[in-house]
Amino acid sequence: MSKDLVSIIVPVYKAEKFIKQCIENLLTQTYNNIEIITVYDKSPDRSLEVLKSYESDIKLIVQNKKTNPATARNVGLHYANGRYIAFCDADDYFALDKIERQVKILQENPNVGLVYTDIIQVDHEGNEIGRITCPEWDREYWLSNRFIAFSSILILSLIHI
Repeated sequence: MSKDLVSIIVPVYKAEKFIKQCIENLLTQTYNNIEIITVYDKSPDRSLEVLKSYESDIKLIVQNKKTNPATARNVGLHYANGRYIAFCDADDYFALDKIERQVKILQENPNVGLVYTDIIQVDHEGNEIGRITCPEWDREYWLSNRFIAFSSILILSLIHI
């Protein structure tokens, strides 16, 4: 295992329209010390066929029943070898330097175990339709509202410290 490997876990269900763009985006990140772990839940579309076309570039975990994204993420964690863990939903994609920038922040701040980003929401054609910006830290405000998108975080894996 490489010291600063990032495991990116992608739950996949009914993602035929999006999964190719998601995988291609992850494969072109400026930080290339990554492993992509896709966890396929039995899906009524052609998602599995698309994933199989990337088998040389990804770890493909096939579940034979429909579960839910949280279960799929936990299954992916079981197979993760990275010092860092990222999550990317199958219909999401990252800024090309997201992983690189987040790894750098964690490397430079050893007392920090999680970083996140603002997000840009796009429609099916890739047009921006909204932004979610995280406000400054205010414990009470943050506990009563949701600001951090799951696909925006990168965490230090406690398993590989």
